Amino acid sequence: MAVDPDCDVRGATESASEQPGTRRYERVEPARSGYRGERYYVYSGGCITYHFELDGTSGAQPLTAVLDGLGFVTRDALRQMVHDYSDGRFELDPTAPVHPAPSDSTHG
Repeated sequence: MAVDPDCDVRGATESASEQPGTRRYERVEPARSGYRGERYYVYSGGCITYHFELDGTSGAQPLTAVLDGLGFVTRDALRQMVHDYSDGRFELDPTAPVHPAPSDSTHG
């Protein structure tokens, strides 16, 4: 998996995305058995790429199982989870350092 500011979806096929706010593309490579390819989720400001190389006679069935275990979380939801989980001790995007950096004063 890779998260990038953009991605090249040339040659990929667009299909309906199950992830809100994203466009989904797939590029499948010929394979004797299994599944090889990329799935892209493109959203405003970025792109997530999943690269798969699955061997065996089951084709893309394992891909479905893997993707069922993955999901997206909005930054606002993640920010709230970090705040709630830490009882307010941590923030995803702190405006100021929680602890000042130690000074680098060496004598000698």
